[in-house]
Amino acid sequence: MLFWLICAILTVAVTVLTLRPLLRSGGEAAAEAEHDLRVYKDQLAELDRERDRSVIGPAEAQAARLEISRRILAASDAAKAAAAPRGVGTRARSLIFSVFSGAVVAGSLGLYMMFGSPGYRGRPYAERVSQPTATASVQELVARVEARLREAPDDGKGWDVLAPVYAKMGRYQDAIAAFARAIDLLGESRERLRGYAEAHLALANGVVVSEARDAFRKILAKEPDLIAPRFWLAVGQEQDGDRAGAKTAYETLLRDADEQIAAGKVPPRVRDVIQQRLAGIRGQQTAASSPAPGTQPVGENGEPSAADAIKRLPAGDRARMIQEMVAGLATRLEKDGGGREEWQRLIRSYWVLGHRNAALEALAGARRQFEGDEAELATLDAFARDLGVAP
Repeated sequence: MLFWLICAILTVAVTVLTLRPLLRSGGEAAAEAEHDLRVYKDQLAELDRERDRSVIGPAEAQAARLEISRRILAASDAAKAAAAPRGVGTRARSLIFSVFSGAVVAGSLGLYMMFGSPGYRGRPYAERVSQPTATASVQELVARVEARLREAPDDGKGWDVLAPVYAKMGRYQDAIAAFARAIDLLGESRERLRGYAEAHLALANGVVVSEARDAFRKILAKEPDLIAPRFWLAVGQEQDGDRAGAKTAYETLLRDADEQIAAGKVPPRVRDVIQQRLAGIRGQQTAASSPAPGTQPVGENGEPSAADAIKRLPAGDRARMIQEMVAGLATRLEKDGGGREEWQRLIRSYWVLGHRNAALEALAGARRQFEGDEAELATLDAFARDLGVAP
């Protein structure tokens, strides 16, 4: 009941303050203007007395008189406007005020009933903290763990529990920090390293960054037969532009995956994922070979070209695969540099994808790397002109 009373008081106060001009009558405005006129006239009389007593000089008195006279004229105009007949009378103003007031109250109440929880009872902080874990929400549980970790930042088990929860909530930066803290306190394990690497993958939109690669390599140092770390390292090779190395890695993975699927160690869908990546690699190689018009491209061992296989991939998968490879190449070139052909491939990729600004930035990055080498710069400029990136 107290809650509704407070809401009613606040609603009335806001409504009155908002619509206050509608409540003012012409008589009130005229009375205010007349009061201002009397005040200004008294000020003129006081100014004359101070001038006669030589309290204020003639120049200052003249300037003050002009300012007060200006205010008198403004107040006189306001008094005349208030006394003039108004288009909206008292009854009309009352009607408008009533309509607006009703709309504000009804709208506020309707919105609260739609989006609020009027029947939800208040709960003190102590009660929320002591709520049984089984009935608490994920946010409340996370808040409890965070509060405990602020008091005991060296609680490795707490960070170990919190890190995967952060990842599931999409808080990848927090997940990375939590996994790193758990690794520092409890040591490296497959689950912690995998979670750390996958959080980096999610944060980088599928780009296999150096931190993720290091984590996967540490996992493989202890368990070299695991499929997932090897798969992501192969994706990293593909993103770096090492298609031959990635193709070999995918083919080896495909053979090992068949054995592990037969043994029940990994689900069958793993084979489909590897085949998609392999089809993408073969499709790129087939496209690069540019077969003569009218010929039917043929893949290895005489089977139909993998270009057909990659065309059958869902559009989202194709787009994601291309974006990953371009992003991986850009990351490597920005970090370690590369040859002119690699920079040209990155610039062309951005241009074909319609990312003009990114293509210009890649061109600027290439020019920075080859600064001082006039021959390379001239070749880059000619390439950019031919492509249409630069004028």
